Amino acid sequence: MKGNHEQFFEHSHQKFVRTCWYRNGGAWAYDHYGSDEFEALKIMVTELPTAIVVGTGSDRFNIIHAQPHHHFGRMDDGVFDTIPFPELEADVMWSRELFYYPTQYAFTKGLSTTYVGHNPATMLVRAGPIYFLDRNAHRSYTDPESCLAVACHTDGVIYEFYPPLNTLNITPYADVPDMSHPDFEDM
Repeated sequence: MKGNHEQFFEHSHQKFVRTCWYRNGGAWAYDHYGSDEFEALKIMVTELPTAIVVGTGSDRFNIIHAQPHHHFGRMDDGVFDTIPFPELEADVMWSRELFYYPTQYAFTKGLSTTYVGHNPATMLVRAGPIYFLDRNAHRSYTDPESCLAVACHTDGVIYEFYPPLNTLNITPYADVPDMSHPDFEDM
């Protein structure tokens, strides 16, 4: 899945982009920049999809890094393939608007279940059919609220593993608070 960090990597030949990337999780590549291995990995990253659609009908689900583009509700109509890439790229790789302003996005109605990351959350949340699974797993050994969240679409549950405590929470989709609901703050 291509997200903003993969895009940093993809454009790391630009010094400014490379510096931003090093400061945002890309430091591992510092000693490898320009090597054959680095360039081979860069080609693989360039070919990653920006969205994955699995299944059809009620079994269908989408995987996207940041948030769906506003045309995603019409993916079954083939509209997704006609969106200009720069417009699509801004949403699927970088945007945090849906996470911070979920009540302003009516396009989520009719959208298949969609799993996204990119927006670190302190608890499991969703906006309609969009589940935010970024729980800061990279900090899970130092931050007790961080964990690895994995969705099991066929079972309709999300598993949250907390390494320091060696605990596992299992949350049914129906129990995940909906940020787009007017009473979200009271939930």
